[in-house]
Amino acid sequence: RAAAAMNMARNTLTQVVDRYKRYMASMSSALGTAFHADKELVDTFVEESIRGGPAYALSALLRKAEPAVRRVAQLGPWTVIAPRDKPARGKVRVFRNLRDCMTEKFEKDTIVVASVCDGDEDVPANCAYVVIGATVDILSHVAVRARNEHHALVACFDESEMDRLRSYDGSVATAKLEGDSLSINVEKMSEFTRLKSMESMNSLRKMKSRSLVTAPSGLQTPPSSITGELRSSQSKVDLESADRASGPMKRTGSLLLEEHLAAPWAIRPSAFTIALVGSKSLNLGRLMSLGMPDWINLPTSVTIPNGALKKAFRDEKNAALRQRYSELRTEIYAAAPTDVKLCPQLREIICELEMPEGLAAALRGTLDELGCDDIDSVLPGAWSAVKGVWASTWNERAHLARRKCGMYSEDVDMAVLCQQIIDADYAFVIHTTNPITGSRDEIYGEIVVGLGETLVSNAPGQALGFVVAKSDLENPTIKSYPSKQYALRGGLFIFRSDSNSEDLEGFAGAGLHDSIPLEPNRSIELDYSKEPLMLDDELRHRLMVGVGKIGKTIEELMGGFPQDIEGCYKDGKFYVVQARPQV
Repeated sequence: RAAAAMNMARNTLTQVVDRYKRYMASMSSALGTAFHADKELVDTFVEESIRGGPAYALSALLRKAEPAVRRVAQLGPWTVIAPRDKPARGKVRVFRNLRDCMTEKFEKDTIVVASVCDGDEDVPANCAYVVIGATVDILSHVAVRARNEHHALVACFDESEMDRLRSYDGSVATAKLEGDSLSINVEKMSEFTRLKSMESMNSLRKMKSRSLVTAPSGLQTPPSSITGELRSSQSKVDLESADRASGPMKRTGSLLLEEHLAAPWAIRPSAFTIALVGSKSLNLGRLMSLGMPDWINLPTSVTIPNGALKKAFRDEKNAALRQRYSELRTEIYAAAPTDVKLCPQLREIICELEMPEGLAAALRGTLDELGCDDIDSVLPGAWSAVKGVWASTWNERAHLARRKCGMYSEDVDMAVLCQQIIDADYAFVIHTTNPITGSRDEIYGEIVVGLGETLVSNAPGQALGFVVAKSDLENPTIKSYPSKQYALRGGLFIFRSDSNSEDLEGFAGAGLHDSIPLEPNRSIELDYSKEPLMLDDELRHRLMVGVGKIGKTIEELMGGFPQDIEGCYKDGKFYVVQARPQV
């Protein structure tokens, strides 16, 4: 619990420091321009101003204390998010933000070290190990994609250890996971590493000569949030410098199946088939037909099937948009695999589509079935949300992932699963095979306050994480206490991406596409000194046991195949909102 509280405090301080930096950087840059000052001088001024504030001092104290707290809690400095059995020998590459390396072309077995992970990144091919200096939920999208693509993803909570790894930039090293510990040893030192090593030794000698430290204390560096270039953690990828080499392409499916042409614009679970819907809808339909225990509830679901986007483009009202869309699609596939400059234009064209009459009637019927009280006022927003889901086919990270696998956009069918949002007290994600150890006998679960988006999108902080044996569901073991800074509420209805590409072998599609609520979710700051999930042992135990039982029940209904399940808990009732094979 102390480790969770410390994690919350650190995340809050990081936000404060980043806010100071944003305010000061813009003003300082303007003044520096007026004074004709060098950019390096302006950056140094901002850094030193932030270092002089109380947030930096408190952050430094927390960073010093956190490793000790984790040791007492027997947590260690490492959290293994995605395991890897084999060691790797490769070049170490250091980035401020994991997002910055998305368009990089790495040599085989590259080891990436990044201070910040936003949660929606896709790691480039040939990367063997990724070490991040931030928390990340084991069941978040970036974590699922890392496991699917067999990258090791490891979080490091010891800033001195991160400093050591950052000093290896350009060196050749061997990385190896042993249990919950990661070792990275330099075999061929780069010039940068050699200079850093000399600087550290010289600084340590000076400090020892002044009796400031005694061996083996070492040095403390500034927080990672104010080192390097002064830029936001949401820094954009430098796409202009991306490699222009072409990549192999292959077609894996037809453009528009006969089943798609014949299908209605919206279908109920009884009509779900593998040709018409993705695995989210298909599995919900199977669960409904197989019969769930009375205590596990399923929301009303209607799906706009595969092929609907392509049919919408064929409506005569959208003829001009279809022509432009086809031209841009041809152009983007003639470009380099890492060129994403046309992605925004392709998304914009989809968002400009006019609604075919048949789809308008079907969407009205869908909203009515979901319990909408004012269909006329909600319909325009629902149509915008559906188009937003379709448009997410051209999210930059989705396009990069497809190119990496040699897939065309035509090969991706996007159904839209429509549901009423259950404004949950708590949300959970379950993997019925432990994703860390690979044990088929254990279930791994994570629980957060409010809606599950804070979990799967890797919002700052950690979920309540636990492991439970399928043979002993009454005795879960807690792996992490909750420390998310905020919860999400509301949204009314949600339109979920349900593509045919999310569960393909070799293609880590989880989280690449968007699920869009009708209304923006409300963000509520959490106070864990009053939160029952932290204070009420009986409630916490009941939730973990219930989530574990849901995982085992659904896995058994699905023929014993491992399942990736999302659900929630509201007013004493459990709900499952989606389930699909655990890839």
